Amino acid sequence: MIGITTKKAPTPLTVVPYFAGSSLSFLIFGIFFFFVNDKHELVYLQPKIIALTHIATLGIITMMTMGTLHQFVPVVFNTNLRFEKLAFRNFFIFIFSLTFFIISFYTNSYFNYLIIAASMVAISIWIFIFNILATYLKAKKHDIAITFILTSLLWLFLTTIYGLLQAYNFKYSFLGLDILKYLKIHIIFGLAGWLLLLIIGISSIIIPMFLISHRYVNKEKLKYIYSFINAGIISAWISYQVYETEILNFLSWLFVIIGIFIYISYIYQSFKFKKKKLDIAMKHVLTAFIFLIVPIIFSILIFFSENLDYNYFFSEIAIFYIFSILFGVYINLILGITYKTLPFIVWLYKYQKHLGKRKVPKPEQLYYKKTGHIQFYLYISMLILIFAGLLLNKEYLLNISAILMLLSATLFNINVFTIIFRTNPYK
Repeated sequence: MIGITTKKAPTPLTVVPYFAGSSLSFLIFGIFFFFVNDKHELVYLQPKIIALTHIATLGIITMMTMGTLHQFVPVVFNTNLRFEKLAFRNFFIFIFSLTFFIISFYTNSYFNYLIIAASMVAISIWIFIFNILATYLKAKKHDIAITFILTSLLWLFLTTIYGLLQAYNFKYSFLGLDILKYLKIHIIFGLAGWLLLLIIGISSIIIPMFLISHRYVNKEKLKYIYSFINAGIISAWISYQVYETEILNFLSWLFVIIGIFIYISYIYQSFKFKKKKLDIAMKHVLTAFIFLIVPIIFSILIFFSENLDYNYFFSEIAIFYIFSILFGVYINLILGITYKTLPFIVWLYKYQKHLGKRKVPKPEQLYYKKTGHIQFYLYISMLILIFAGLLLNKEYLLNISAILMLLSATLFNINVFTIIFRTNPYK
């Protein structure tokens, strides 16, 4: 596990709050989703759905990835985090801004508070980007994983720019009829540029490391993955922003799909030659890659959406697509990475110095494994039921899935905060 921490890694105080905040965001999402699971409310661009989407993307996923990068970047760059205290303070800026931002969406306060809230979130994200880039300037090594991380930060910056344009447009209406075009670019930059590239960059190192299969993966594939996905994002931007053509739309979709399939083959090698049994963390990770097929299928439906009913597309299909990406893939990965990295970070801080002096727990003993497995199966059941509820138009399935999500989020929080606060059971 030396791959996620060295002497250059920041103190847990800099990193752990982000994991705790992400975990609480998952619980908050579960609570909100429990009260907003009526089929008539699950409509694309509905204020409450936009609020829920940003709780997932910013609260659960981005907050945890910010914490992960603060831990991971010093290891990958082989240098200390440039502004460690700034990273800690920025957590509170981000939490306050995000809360304000979500409330603005949820209460439909587009004209009064959204501009301020969106600007504050953007500033917090820019502080994070600045800190990572400042750390990179001191980097003592370079590889393809670093390229993925740096490029993802560029797309994150552009995601915030396009998000701010829409926030200001609600009040000043300077985008005219192009608002949907800017929203599409915002989503593509966020989901494919920021999150997909970042997760590929991080997982390309830590998954083979966790499975002790790093000798068997072909890192040359990462260059092709990087090229195809970025080519797809750029093609989509040109099509939506400069000159829209069906050919460019098709190529952008095709390039990203090719990149994802190459990525799946890369990860498949890791699991094929694994030297360790799958624990709860890697079960989440493996499930995430299995669920990749769902957004791929729905991306085909979206691409050929001219033959679909407009209202159906912008409700069931859009919700299906976004939910499958966020919860089927990204948050599954987030949960897995949390179970793998957080225990080791806390273990190093609390127990490493006592090795050989007294009996100490292993990192995986810092949380309740049975609770983790129950949480995992509740989460998978939730995914299956929500997809079934949308497909079959059954609200009772959505209601059950909301309960399962809330239970899963609760158990996950129990384990996360057990890891953070648990004392040595062998004392």
